[in-house]
Amino acid sequence: MEGRLEHGAPMTLFLVANAALAWTGSDAYYDMSASNTADADAPTHSYIDISGTGTRLAVSDLDDGLSTLSGVLPPGTTFRFYDQTFTPDEMFVDSNGRIAFGAAPASDYQNPPNAVTDDITYAIHIVWEDLRPQSGGDIHAEVVGDELIVQFTNVQFYATGGAVNVQTGLDLVTGEIRISNGNPMIAQSDGGSFGNTLGPQQIGQGLSTPSGGLQAFNDFSPPSDVTYVFHPNWTCVGGDPDLCDAVDLAAAATPMIDEASPNVRLRPSAIYARLDAIRTFGTGAGCGFSGESWGGGYARGLAEGTTTTGGVVTGMFRLNDVEGDVDGTPFGAAYGAYGRGNVLASDGADFVTGMYVRTKGPHGVWVMLEGDTCNGLAVYGPTL
Repeated sequence: MEGRLEHGAPMTLFLVANAALAWTGSDAYYDMSASNTADADAPTHSYIDISGTGTRLAVSDLDDGLSTLSGVLPPGTTFRFYDQTFTPDEMFVDSNGRIAFGAAPASDYQNPPNAVTDDITYAIHIVWEDLRPQSGGDIHAEVVGDELIVQFTNVQFYATGGAVNVQTGLDLVTGEIRISNGNPMIAQSDGGSFGNTLGPQQIGQGLSTPSGGLQAFNDFSPPSDVTYVFHPNWTCVGGDPDLCDAVDLAAAATPMIDEASPNVRLRPSAIYARLDAIRTFGTGAGCGFSGESWGGGYARGLAEGTTTTGGVVTGMFRLNDVEGDVDGTPFGAAYGAYGRGNVLASDGADFVTGMYVRTKGPHGVWVMLEGDTCNGLAVYGPTL
């Protein structure tokens, strides 16, 4: 497009470094490591070339354009990115080097000072530049094992010459994200800055200090043959996001909630399964769930924790009674019921249901799901 800026679009996931400035980092959702560091957890560089086997996306023939991944991923596939879970028709490959999640954004070739000002919130900035695959190069996608790979092969810059070779891999089981720079990563430098500042819910390669999200750095020229891995630090992977959120909130209260625990009750998968069974039963009994999750820890009958919307929960359970408050609003005074680890509490309108899991002695964790309607609380409580 004549007269526009020559450099890329906003990044949400930025991965960039050079040999002198590669580093590891973390935010609230991901830990990052790079193959060109001496870190004990440094990954091995991996670049699985799919240019001869993958699906060539229609965006390969556009300047500024998007392709969904609905034709590449099997129906029913989901991918968790930060605190949201997305379906294939909510995952878009932008010709300008990013993957955007959610509603279809506009393809954007400019890097704003802060990517959060862009029309997307959730994104992976593989190489956010002003690219023009229409002038040369291909963009492919393919599922290899458990990993969805999106690859930019010799994709041309809009006006300055040169091309990029880079791919990202999304592990559909664990949620891990890999960005791998090919060789050469940039066949010819475009002579300008690479990337810009990330906002929250964004990761990728960039130059400036991020205001949120997770970013590796480079000094104008990203290195070739380097792999960056963003490993999710949440406990519950896959599955329903509302249930996983509750498990994660509880796991934050103690390191004893671990999939490797010899105590099956303390494994996140077991807590998830039991909470899922409680919700399934409640739904069948006429209860409607609002989507908000609660979780935390308890000691000697006194419980505290948070909700997925940031509310502070305090309460108590003794014998068969449960009561407490969330941000000062009481619940459970009239209908609280506790028995064999299962919980049902209500303020007469809204309700929460879930369970307590003892970890050691008088200590443990709890998980709950909030609901806004429940047909026949008196029946549902004793059943638990």
